[in-house]
Amino acid sequence: MRKAMSIVFVALAFFSFSALVMPVYATPPTEISGQWASYKGIPSGGTPVTAEVRKAGANVFFTLHNYATYSGDISGAPGCIDQIIQITFHFGDAELVKSLPTGTAGNAASIVAALNTWPETDWNWKVDRKFTGTVLGVAGDFNMNLEATGYGRLGNPVVLEGHWVIISGSGGLLNLHGQGTWHNLDVQLNAYEGQVHFDP
Repeated sequence: MRKAMSIVFVALAFFSFSALVMPVYATPPTEISGQWASYKGIPSGGTPVTAEVRKAGANVFFTLHNYATYSGDISGAPGCIDQIIQITFHFGDAELVKSLPTGTAGNAASIVAALNTWPETDWNWKVDRKFTGTVLGVAGDFNMNLEATGYGRLGNPVVLEGHWVIISGSGGLLNLHGQGTWHNLDVQLNAYEGQVHFDP
């Protein structure tokens, strides 16, 4: 009996000590909000803006490489965001899709102008984004993924809303984690909100 009690006591002491030395990383998240907008042009040192359109049945796949800016709790100067946007337009009519104009191949301005003439429809966004700037005043870099659904046309979305998540960081933002939601305010202006925290 005494031996069993001794074993229990040793086990409890070990787990109590382990709890004392185990690091605690769960810092409380901070609520953030602000806006982000498409950046017209190419920032200093940036690569060209490009666009591509592919048609398949009743769907159209649009890929755009461009830049954007952030303001609010996440902040970055013009061109701070380098991003690849992939949009799938769901039309449901293969004959209509065949007739849609697509602009001059590789010419982002002419392709976007053509897309602005398309009929309104449902669409899905997926964005891979590289950011350089500050989060809550801390400078660094991070990668972010965004997804959204919408209805409208590229130049005039009626509704666009979705989620974002930070997947990796470097510099002062190496241990940054965050996620939240976003929605459009205007043609090229969007609002974001969510939570971030800094943990290894």
